[in-house]
Amino acid sequence: MTTPTRNHTHQSTLTQYSSAAHQPTWPQPHLVEQVRHRLEAAQSLVTAEEIEELRVCLAVVASGHATVVQLGDCAEPFVELSPQAVDRKLDFIDEAADLVAGATGQGVIAIGRVAGQFAKPRSNPTETVAGQDIPTYMGDAVNGPGPTPEEREPDPFRLLRGHRLAQRATEAIRHHNSTTGRKIWTSHEALLMDYEHPQVRFQGHDRYLTSTHWPWIGNRTRQLDGAHLSLMEVIRNPVSCKIGPGVSTSEAERLVRTLNPHNEKGRLSLIARFGRSRIRDDFPAIVSALCTAGLEFNWMVDPLHGNTRSADDGAKTRLIPDVLDEVTAFNEILKTFDLHSAGIHLEATGDYGIEECTTSVDSRRGPNSYRSLCDPRLNRIQTAEVLTAWTEGR
Repeated sequence: MTTPTRNHTHQSTLTQYSSAAHQPTWPQPHLVEQVRHRLEAAQSLVTAEEIEELRVCLAVVASGHATVVQLGDCAEPFVELSPQAVDRKLDFIDEAADLVAGATGQGVIAIGRVAGQFAKPRSNPTETVAGQDIPTYMGDAVNGPGPTPEEREPDPFRLLRGHRLAQRATEAIRHHNSTTGRKIWTSHEALLMDYEHPQVRFQGHDRYLTSTHWPWIGNRTRQLDGAHLSLMEVIRNPVSCKIGPGVSTSEAERLVRTLNPHNEKGRLSLIARFGRSRIRDDFPAIVSALCTAGLEFNWMVDPLHGNTRSADDGAKTRLIPDVLDEVTAFNEILKTFDLHSAGIHLEATGDYGIEECTTSVDSRRGPNSYRSLCDPRLNRIQTAEVLTAWTEGR
């Protein structure tokens, strides 16, 4: 395996990332600089060869001969990244991929939200707990989930711990891949500039983001003039971008042209996450405009993020009927344009006893059945139900 050379230019280009959206407010900037230097010198988590191989796989998906199943935790807890815990996650991904392969008769590109899904953009920077305003939990790479000011203070050294754990998880994934015959690729939202940018490596004239095989940009950080788009634009990795309510046809076209300037198969996926209440109104115009433009990318669906609501007990939930309805609408709309659904992206867990997503807002949950550190995930049975609906509707 060839290891790309380290990025020695990040200091000169760092200023363009200083205004990136949804970044933590680190209390001691000089410590962040130390962390960036250590990440720059750290071992690459993935290789250029692996990244190029995934691009080829996704080009096969673009040709309609394979599908993508991408799933995993909303936010990975550091405490659940032991080799045994990672193996359980991988077995769940394999199970989901087997279901889709059996239903479609096609090859499945299995992608885990794993080995780096440590940060989440949040709607508000603070929340009130016991009458006190404290920073919102942003993921284990930033702060802790405990409801105290000390636990919630952003700590840049968590980035280093995240890298170490991601390295261990990636090694477990490689071992799993070598023994099962199916490759599972890593992915995460490339949110934290102080984590991602130092892990850009050069091989020849090409730049590779070596923190993951397949990074994505979230719906909240896809600004055309933003730092996240600037980073994704220059790397060789395949990339994906979530789009939802509020995206215009012209913005969607500019996103695709920016992220896939050479119109290559396998380079870009757009992940629709409009929600059941908006997808039938908003999505067709986007699909029509991009068809007219003749742009190359894969369409995927995330039927969870646009369907988050509050349950009667005050917890976040997603209703399974809403999720299934968005999957149905997504498939139907693509068919009207003679397009196929290339993949599905789910926040899901194989852990037993989870009841974070429900059938109605007044559904009663069992004790200790809500364990997500952030947003609600599908459980094993619900995942199979959603995947079955998606494959049947394609």
